[in-house]
Amino acid sequence: MTFRIATMPGVIVSKWTRVWAERRPMTPVELIRTDETSQVAVLREDRADVSFVRLPVERAGLSLIPLYTEVPVVVLAIDHELTLLDEVSLADLVGEHLVPVGPTASADATREAVALVAAGIGVLLVPMSVARMHHRKDVTHRPVTDAEPTRIGLAWREDRTTADVEEFVGIVRGRTARSSRGPSDAAAGTDDDASEPAAPPSRQGRGPGPARDDRRKGSDARRTGRPGPPRGRRRGKR
Repeated sequence: MTFRIATMPGVIVSKWTRVWAERRPMTPVELIRTDETSQVAVLREDRADVSFVRLPVERAGLSLIPLYTEVPVVVLAIDHELTLLDEVSLADLVGEHLVPVGPTASADATREAVALVAAGIGVLLVPMSVARMHHRKDVTHRPVTDAEPTRIGLAWREDRTTADVEEFVGIVRGRTARSSRGPSDAAAGTDDDASEPAAPPSRQGRGPGPARDDRRKGSDARRTGRPGPPRGRRRGKR
């Protein structure tokens, strides 16, 4: 019997599957690649036990916990003039041809869109994880400061909240094997706003911020040190 995990392009789950292998060595993992049309369908059709989804999704009959947000970037041809900037705004993209591929598109569709960008036909807005997944030498990407970020969540069917599902949700939420909280707590926090976000895998969106004491130390240092240069957009290298 395998534990079936569905994932969207750009979502890296190895951090959690390694922990799963340690705690459930007798239950191997099967990874299922999804896209916009299948990220929830795999659950409703019982082809996956859990699914990492890009929000929003249709929530009827599903339990869901939010995990992290993804930085939006624009993919550009390597010789595009906007590569002179370290970051861009939506206003910088006015007049550019946007290749119409959304963040939940299939890997093949995104790969074709990146090829169009490389050919100088347009630019592409995607989450940073997707841009990194489709990196090639003739394109690059820049963060878009005022674009709406995408969110990643973990979903499963309410009527299929098995012991394995509860264990995996606990792993994603960062609970240790010796945690005093039982795995059944996994189904309790299914509201997007009330659930505590889990830490994402490395290089996957925005992780937790620094501790309060660290922030205070940084603030004290700023008060006693010399003021730094004004913040603003820097011109980057091609």
